[in-house]
Amino acid sequence: MAYVFTRDLETGNAKIDSQHKELFDAMNKLEAACSQGKGRVEVEKTLQFLSDYITKHFGDEETLQRQSGYPDFMKHKGYHETFKKVVADIAAEYKRDGSSIVLVGKVNAKVGMWLLNHIKREDVKLGQYLKSKNM
Repeated sequence: MAYVFTRDLETGNAKIDSQHKELFDAMNKLEAACSQGKGRVEVEKTLQFLSDYITKHFGDEETLQRQSGYPDFMKHKGYHETFKKVVADIAAEYKRDGSSIVLVGKVNAKVGMWLLNHIKREDVKLGQYLKSKNM
């Protein structure tokens, strides 16, 4: 399944939307590699990207939330912490067992579904709040 950044995923914040598009690109690279039988090779790059991305993107989002006085900050941060654990668990499995088709499937399923659900439910709501604060 290709990940498509559709209008309903736009937050209205250029920085957040740009970072989300980068994540979609990384997930699509993994998907393309899988369709060419190279998913097990690409998964290491994807996990490294996710580790770097989480640090940068979540940090940027949380800074905006603190600066704007976002009322759901702690709840939103909690979602981020949960996702960090998901990625850390997948990375630990990769380090322990190496790459496998099952691991590639976990990255696609767990990361992909979280990504779509979180952006639609939480980040779009954050974007609306930031817009109301002219941020």
